[in-house]
Amino acid sequence: MTDPEALRKAKAGADRTCEHCQSDNPADAQNCIGCGASLVDGDPEREVIDYGLGDTPRSGTPILPLRRDSAARRESLQRAPWWQYPLIGGGIIFFVLIAIFVFKTHEEPVTAVGFLWERSVAIEAYRTVHEEDWDVPTGGRLTGEHRAIHHYDKVIDHYRDVPKQVQTGTKRVKCGTRDLGNGHFEDKMCDEPVYTKVTEKEAVYRDEPVHRTKYEYDIERWVAARTDRSRGSDQKPYWPESDLASNERQAGRGEKYSVLFQDQKGQTYNFDYPEPQWKNFGRGKQYAGTFSVFGSLRDVKM
Repeated sequence: MTDPEALRKAKAGADRTCEHCQSDNPADAQNCIGCGASLVDGDPEREVIDYGLGDTPRSGTPILPLRRDSAARRESLQRAPWWQYPLIGGGIIFFVLIAIFVFKTHEEPVTAVGFLWERSVAIEAYRTVHEEDWDVPTGGRLTGEHRAIHHYDKVIDHYRDVPKQVQTGTKRVKCGTRDLGNGHFEDKMCDEPVYTKVTEKEAVYRDEPVHRTKYEYDIERWVAARTDRSRGSDQKPYWPESDLASNERQAGRGEKYSVLFQDQKGQTYNFDYPEPQWKNFGRGKQYAGTFSVFGSLRDVKM
């Protein structure tokens, strides 16, 4: 369009919909052309829609009427609750039911039929060991040395030509169509970058080894020697007796306590407990076992 008056009307804004008769009115109208009611700020406007180059612009998108004196009309413009959408609501309900099924549990009596325990003591020995490093630590006795790669440095090996596209400007191009919401459309314009092909020099690096002197030496260290263990199937655990040599020491202790439970079908389960709780179980006594829907024992209550 080239007519000034037509252009002014097209640029005036989206049409407003009368809340009483749903007639469309120009943006600058004071009264409805359909029923004569006054048009005020707040009356719903038709949506301004952008279409891509591959889309087909369509005018006349419907809009719901709005009555300021009706709360129900206001609520009708709000998004419907998710449960009103069968596909989404049904999917959510399905996954909720699956979760309930998977995590559902029930209780059955189980009997404590056995006990297992193990205690361990780690032993270290003070011995002469042979090591190598870039420096000799205090106490080390040098036995030899040799050159070795300490690290690699990145150095330029050569340059290569790399073709690249460099942006040198922009140009205005049509990128879609805009529905102005009043029966008119206009071209949507965007900035498109303009590129120029150039050739740049790019450095190619190589790893250059850096050598240093590496030293070999003997030194005394505490090293792992063995692990002493004691095991049993009763409830009387004890620590193993470690016969330590003059150059040995205890480095740490470990312990594990298990109760064997049996359900009414004869299936046996092994559960680990801290020692104080483990000692409270009694052989042959029944306890409340919590089972999953798949029949696995999850917990046992005292």
